[in-house]
Amino acid sequence: MVLSRKEGYQMRLIDSSNTWDCIPSDVLVLIRHGIDVPILSQDLNQPLIEETKPDIRTLSKQLIRLCGRIGTARIVLRHSNRLRAIQTASIIAEELFAIDMPTEIMETSGVREIYQGEFMIKDLVTDTEYKPLVDAWYAWQKKLDACELLYRFGDPLTDNYGKAEFPELVGWFKGFGEHQGDFSLRLYSMLKEVFEKPGVDLQVIVGHQASCSRIQRIISAASQLKSANDFMPGEFVKFLEKKGSRITIDPACGVALRKPNQDLIVSVLEKEIKYLMSIV
Repeated sequence: MVLSRKEGYQMRLIDSSNTWDCIPSDVLVLIRHGIDVPILSQDLNQPLIEETKPDIRTLSKQLIRLCGRIGTARIVLRHSNRLRAIQTASIIAEELFAIDMPTEIMETSGVREIYQGEFMIKDLVTDTEYKPLVDAWYAWQKKLDACELLYRFGDPLTDNYGKAEFPELVGWFKGFGEHQGDFSLRLYSMLKEVFEKPGVDLQVIVGHQASCSRIQRIISAASQLKSANDFMPGEFVKFLEKKGSRITIDPACGVALRKPNQDLIVSVLEKEIKYLMSIV
């Protein structure tokens, strides 16, 4: 969501009101990568378009203003290992280095988008959408809504009689993608590392639409709990996380969030990581 405060000014970093009295270690900044080249490829790993880079620099300057307001002395900048996130983080780092802000840069697969498998590429592109991938996303979402964590992206789920639950996917995937259990395990593990890290650093994560949305929901849902004893193993990742709130983050935009209680969020994540490791 890009908000205009005045003519010629775009608000690319949304600063939640509950961060106004925070110190850097109380805040987590989520950033969605800039717009990438709209070319379909097997690895879905395109670079940024040139037109998005000025927006990332505007976002970076707003991040620097946030740093000044909350007294940031050092930043830990984590980013996905996909090219568009790497390039976005690099531009942000350039702006931070230009003001001599000490910045540790870390690449992580924890916030990477879902691996979508090995799919066939044919001439079925409409605008920027590829129908087999759109169909696969609908199937993935249906299984996610049903709390089925082990459904693999792109799987038509063909039974012994040749009948498929998702016939539109038959023949399109040479190899299926990862399942929600895999995605959740790496995301939760990365977040546990973020939240249990001691010190006074400002934590910044450059990710993708899905990972940024999930992180917001995880923080929101965990903040509503009194303890990790409020739910059975698996209930948070299957049910409670979905009840968390989020805002839509547009490309080359971000949001500053207040972290939940450290002991609470770490214990919630530890409990669900243990559950996920038992099923994947």
